[in-house]
Amino acid sequence: MTVGARHWGLRVAGACGLTLLVFLAMWPACGGGFVWDDDKLIFENALVTSADLQSLWKIWFSSQPVDYIPLTSTMFWVEYRLFGDNPTPYHVVNLLLHALAAVALWRVLRRLSLRDDVAWWGALIFAVHPVCVTSAAWVAEGKNTLSMVLALASLAALLRARWDEETTDFSAKWYGASLVLFLLALLAKAAVVTLAPALLVLAWWSGRLSKRTIVRAAPFFALSLVLGLVTVWFQHTRSIGDVDPRPEGWLSRIAGVGWCFWFYVIKVVWPANLTMIYPRWDIPGTPLALLPLAMLLVVLTALWFTKDRYAGGRGVVAAVACYGLMVLPVLGLVKMAYFEHSLVSDHLQYFALPAAAGLMGAGIVRLATWLSEHSAKQSGSSRQWVTQG
Repeated sequence: MTVGARHWGLRVAGACGLTLLVFLAMWPACGGGFVWDDDKLIFENALVTSADLQSLWKIWFSSQPVDYIPLTSTMFWVEYRLFGDNPTPYHVVNLLLHALAAVALWRVLRRLSLRDDVAWWGALIFAVHPVCVTSAAWVAEGKNTLSMVLALASLAALLRARWDEETTDFSAKWYGASLVLFLLALLAKAAVVTLAPALLVLAWWSGRLSKRTIVRAAPFFALSLVLGLVTVWFQHTRSIGDVDPRPEGWLSRIAGVGWCFWFYVIKVVWPANLTMIYPRWDIPGTPLALLPLAMLLVVLTALWFTKDRYAGGRGVVAAVACYGLMVLPVLGLVKMAYFEHSLVSDHLQYFALPAAAGLMGAGIVRLATWLSEHSAKQSGSSRQWVTQG
């Protein structure tokens, strides 16, 4: 067997392994039914249930949809034709999409030149992390899983294009494919808008941030701006309407950034007491409420100024920055209809989890290496003591 065939076989085995683990961990979801806004987005949505092809046109090019997620709505349109009101196949499709996202993350981490074991652990953590259950098991959150697959595929294509390399190594074909995939990800759910600035963070981490990379990232920023504004318009005019989901003052909303961020970090590190809808906080508009945000700024400052003092420091900063950027749209500064029910939700941090999973994977490998080296030193010391004795 050639080296290329062996590597291909390992990739296939790895992809199958991640997919199997996703289904083993989340298979109970396939026995569930429809919940909450599944009906609103699918069965009570005339644009999805109508067999008239004109409804597809309206999904993409009219202001009738409740939210502008045309690619996801098209997926629901097709699923409704195939599955009707049987919930099981909807759940299976969603688990498959989450598994594909885990596989895509595995390949992205490898293309970021991380070690094989780090990439695998990062993908594995993302694949079975309890916080992902809300996205993978909730039919309506097919918009999350579909968008995630496309966003990670876009990033993989961009890395393959060597977008941050010299011009002679640049592949316009893969760069164009990355742009198309990113556009599709935005059309599935525009929450991936902050992937554009995350690209510059990755370029900084690799030591290749330059005018060239900024210029090549510009189309991603442009797509993010356009689709982001369209989504905000739909949220304010179709989803929210006259109801203000955040009637608190600006001081309360700014303070909520720290509250929400630390809540999400805690759930990533210690995913206990998870629930579909968390109680809605009443954040006071007082200076004391800003303490979590102040703590966050202190931690970020410390990470920045110590990044060159230990191995992997820049990587930690990059991972934390990417996590923060991807979770930023849901920290409460932008109005969302969901905030009427709760200021936080597991499915809202789904797009930030790959960065956290990659960092946790690196931490696991680093810890295992340290334990192995420590054990070897202890064993060597014991042998030396026995010999001397």
